[in-house]
Amino acid sequence: MTTMTTSYIAVPIIAMGVAIAVLPMLMQVARQWGLVDAPGLRKVHSRIIPLTGGPQIYLATTLITLAALTVLHYVGPNLSWERQILTVLAGGTVVFITGVLDDLLDIPSKYKLLVLLGCGAALCGSGLTLDGIYFGGKTPIEFGLLAWPITMLWIATIAVAINFIDGLDGLAGGISFIATAVLAIMLMTNAEASASTILMLALAGAIFGFLIFNRHPAKHFMGDSGAMYLGFMIGSGSVIAAHQIGTSRGFMIPALALSVPLMDTFITMIRRHFVQRRSIFSAEGGHIHHQLLRMGLNHRNTVRVILGV
Repeated sequence: MTTMTTSYIAVPIIAMGVAIAVLPMLMQVARQWGLVDAPGLRKVHSRIIPLTGGPQIYLATTLITLAALTVLHYVGPNLSWERQILTVLAGGTVVFITGVLDDLLDIPSKYKLLVLLGCGAALCGSGLTLDGIYFGGKTPIEFGLLAWPITMLWIATIAVAINFIDGLDGLAGGISFIATAVLAIMLMTNAEASASTILMLALAGAIFGFLIFNRHPAKHFMGDSGAMYLGFMIGSGSVIAAHQIGTSRGFMIPALALSVPLMDTFITMIRRHFVQRRSIFSAEGGHIHHQLLRMGLNHRNTVRVILGV
């Protein structure tokens, strides 16, 4: 097998192993720092749960991606898009730290949104923007001057969508794993996508390591740090894929994989703003998983139905 093929196989496996290995330490730190989710009226869990999923996914993804890119830089072929990948990792770090602070201090939503938009702007500054939608030989829809705001809004929307759908054990992580795996498979078909493929494979492996302990009944949650981080990384990954393999495969197919949380976000914003006359970021129990639970589905089957769709 070639160096790149071996790397592709090893990256998600090692990332999963790192995610599992760091979890006991993170569990201890989370309890000492109060990084936990207590039971409440809107929550389905009845005991205090550590919010270690975000740090777990972040550490495994960042460490393995940097290690793999460093090794391949010296012993493998020259990798394209390295600068953009480093920008994504830096932006992901800022988003992750913001999420941790939110889990600890409950930061107002408008400030979290500003961080997401700011990191999205940094991504645009590195040359990664959604410039338009292209379908084969048909006339493309070009965004022009709107490329930056559309890219920034897309990344923020995915982060909000994953945060909204993060209400049941294994749900947000399962959807994120599907979307990330789709992105990785799409990118593997392109010779220039080696660096971005490694990033998505590391993210997929880290998410899987998280999901092992997030199945119902969950031993830990991802928290806002995990939801914001995953949203930024998946959004960034779809923008990279749109550049490298075209919008029809690199953007539309991952967007389809995220169709349920995106639809839930759209309906939630309309319901809160126009029907309930409240902030679109205010908490309430009207998400799709809440509706399915009220219809009589149990916890596990609700997650299975949404992931199946």
